[in-house]
Amino acid sequence: MTVGEMLEDLLCHQFLDHPETRATMITDDFDEELARLEAEAARDPASPADGGTDIPDDFIDPVV
Repeated sequence: MTVGEMLEDLLCHQFLDHPETRATMITDDFDEELARLEAEAARDPASPADGGTDIPDDFIDPVV
């Protein structure tokens, strides 16, 4: 699971488990904000701070 997928999962749980926060999470300009963030990520993809060396080659995802 990537960091992005973990954040997406966390956001979904926050959205579903805490209805009082929904109003702060949904905005009228969501689509524009999402497009801007996706374009920014495409221009400058983040790399792991350690260069991706923290995951061993024989890593097995326990969720699978």
